[in-house]
Amino acid sequence: MAGPEFPSCQPLPQLPTGGYDDDYFVDPAPESLHCPVCLLVLREPHLISCCGAHLCQVCIERVQANEQSCPCCRSEKYMHMLNKEKRGKVLELRVRCINSVKGCEWVGELGDQDRHCTSRCQYVEAVCQYGCGGSYPRFMLGKHEQDECPERPIDMKMATF
Repeated sequence: MAGPEFPSCQPLPQLPTGGYDDDYFVDPAPESLHCPVCLLVLREPHLISCCGAHLCQVCIERVQANEQSCPCCRSEKYMHMLNKEKRGKVLELRVRCINSVKGCEWVGELGDQDRHCTSRCQYVEAVCQYGCGGSYPRFMLGKHEQDECPERPIDMKMATF
């Protein structure tokens, strides 16, 4: 029988506009790391060739899909490319775990959040390995599987008497 599934935390929610929500950051991000279109912290920051501004990838792609001019300088012709240096600065910003509202106290760099959620966060929902359909935070899953799951193996049920 396969072990329990531990789905990773979802990345910080991507809003329809593209950036990261400011609420997850421990300290306010510098203005230079905000997108002038969605006004949020840059997600996959792209450098715009005409004026040197930075926009979220989703924001600039939406502008181009609508065949609009540059939203910062109104130039009709421009190119854009991912700015890896700027992305690195964004990924160094300190964030709270997305499960902080559930009780997780982890704080770390945005770039480390997936690793935290995948392997360490005790507030990530995990599915019971015995197929009862239950989903519990990691810190509660062991108790459920050992003592409460109606689908747990019979020898585990006997051990609880």
